Amino acid sequence: MGGTFSGGPYRVAQWATGNIGSRALRHIIEHPTMELVGVHVYGADKVGKDAGELAGVDPTGVQIALLDAQGKPAGGRPGIPADRRSTTRRLNA
Repeated sequence: MGGTFSGGPYRVAQWATGNIGSRALRHIIEHPTMELVGVHVYGADKVGKDAGELAGVDPTGVQIALLDAQGKPAGGRPGIPADRRSTTRRLNA
């Protein structure tokens, strides 16, 4: 990637918040051209928490949602499909 982005912020959903995922989550929250719009996890203990809490930053207003055993959002498909692989590629660009 590189250069400037004039179309507004990238709307990003983070999939999984383990060791690497929580680091990516913090980067997304703090990055000026990214807007966090969703976080999906596999552990029910994280559901309902604010994304900022998992990233170690101030609250974001984005609550955590649960993934089922097949890695799909429990309760339906999100409006913006993304996963940690695409987020990681974007963060490294």
